[in-house]
Amino acid sequence: KSEMSLDRIPDETSASNRLFVRGFPVSFTQNELKQLFSPFGQVMECVVLLRDDNSGVSKQIGLVSMSTIDEASSALLALHGYKIGDCPTTIDVRYRRSDKRRPKKAAAPNSV
Repeated sequence: KSEMSLDRIPDETSASNRLFVRGFPVSFTQNELKQLFSPFGQVMECVVLLRDDNSGVSKQIGLVSMSTIDEASSALLALHGYKIGDCPTTIDVRYRRSDKRRPKKAAAPNSV
C-alpha cells in the first residue's frame, strides 16, 4: 500500500457509521468485503451490489455499516486507497450520503 496524501481522504464533516466502497475486484464477495472491514470493529451490515441477480456479477460497489462512527472512521482511514490483491486499482471508501434521495424528475405530461 502506498502512502496517500491527506487531500484524498474524504471529508470528515459528513462522518457516519455507514460507508460506500467501490473499486474492489469483480470477483469480490460479500463475505470478503465483511472480512476486509472486520478488523476495524463490528460490521452491522455489508452488501455487494450486483449488476443483476441472475449473473451474480458485482458492480464493484459495496455498502458497509459499522457499529460506531469511530469504527467507520478507522476503517475509512485505513482502507481508502488500499489495493486488493492483483486488482489494478485501489478501493475508494467514503461516508455514505444520508438516506434522503434526490427528488425524481417529474414525468413529461402526456400530450394528446
